[in-house]
Amino acid sequence: VMFLKKKQCSSHIETEIGEILSFLSISYIRQKFINGTPYDFLLYNTKILIEVQGDFWHANPKIYAPNDILKHPGNNKFAKDIWKIDENKKINAEKYQYKIVYIWELEMKNKTVNELTELLLDKIYEN
Repeated sequence: VMFLKKKQCSSHIETEIGEILSFLSISYIRQKFINGTPYDFLLYNTKILIEVQGDFWHANPKIYAPNDILKHPGNNKFAKDIWKIDENKKINAEKYQYKIVYIWELEMKNKTVNELTELLLDKIYEN
């Protein structure tokens, strides 16, 4: 029995990851809140969170420098400030013994479904 809490995914890359998890029969909860902080996915019956990181929204360090300004709607942000927010999310999760698996939009680009599935499984099951 799969327990899925479906919510409108906020991006196409999150939707893609959700579809792969469903295809693999890996049950998950969308938008899991831990201490008031939302995370993209929680794998059901585990302490594994998956954060799908958009390159622009999370200022991928392979693309942006710390002082680059990202023009988010209504709020320009330095890349380093976005990184700090994400680091605080990581610290919050780890405080409650959760492990976060990060998947970057850049990693997903130009991958077949099979390659993306392999990438996801490698990240989930690496120690």
